[in-house]
Amino acid sequence: MDRAARLPPTVDMPPAIKIPSDYNAVVITVPREVSAATIAHIEALAEEIGLPRQRGHRILMASQVEFCDSSAVAAMMAIMRGAHDRGCEFAICNPAPIVRRYLEIYGSHALFSKHILYADDQGGYSTELMPFVPPYVPAPEGRWDVYENGKVRSMVPTARGVVKVAPVDLAQYALPATLEVVHKGGVTRRLSRVPRQHEGIVVVRRFRFAPDVAASKLDALHKLFDWYKSKGFDFRGVFLWQHEQTPGELTEVLSFKDRAHYDAFKTLLKVDTSWKTLNDPLGNVHPEVHMQF
Repeated sequence: MDRAARLPPTVDMPPAIKIPSDYNAVVITVPREVSAATIAHIEALAEEIGLPRQRGHRILMASQVEFCDSSAVAAMMAIMRGAHDRGCEFAICNPAPIVRRYLEIYGSHALFSKHILYADDQGGYSTELMPFVPPYVPAPEGRWDVYENGKVRSMVPTARGVVKVAPVDLAQYALPATLEVVHKGGVTRRLSRVPRQHEGIVVVRRFRFAPDVAASKLDALHKLFDWYKSKGFDFRGVFLWQHEQTPGELTEVLSFKDRAHYDAFKTLLKVDTSWKTLNDPLGNVHPEVHMQF
């Protein structure tokens, strides 16, 4: 089976964010580091799955870039020109300072100026270029989101190939935001709001038991933690808190490196359901999912 056949299925997006039913686009979240050493491999993977031939607009989420070189920026420009040649629009969203500097070096900043978008206070984008621009959802290693008729499938390019991931959850876009101010040549420019990228996912469950059963419930949580460890899952951190004044109040905190790490944990729970027996004594508590900044 070729790699393209293993890409994830399309799904409907959350109803809170309205995506036009005829919306088609490829959204590329540029990784923190991209250079001549990696760009050739990334381009080969994209070609292998037919990404350049995918219909629709091209959107580059470039706010999280910390290092890039001229070859990486040249590849971004090629993506933009390719979209234009196919009669589609393109946009660069919240380009990091290093990306803007390279565009200025290339002399392309003025040419692409109307295609450079900055997020508003709510993390959204307003433009006449296209009917919809999704909010930025952090992915430190990069991510490709392919929108087809209002539905999306997501994947991550890795050293071993393209890996399917859960479809991007636009409800997890990067807020809060911070106002970016640029000082150059004695002139101060305010570039609207730039989303802060979050560094991980934290899942919290809060329990309230009668004080006389708290000890047994605490033991049940420890057994559940032992089950996680027996499966070899590498949490970023596992914590258990007990309220000092109210012993019946217990808080479970699971910390994950990023969204993909959390999705891997959810997959583990679906594949091996033996954890449910250990969880039953704790009752059905809805977990809170938080972004860690």
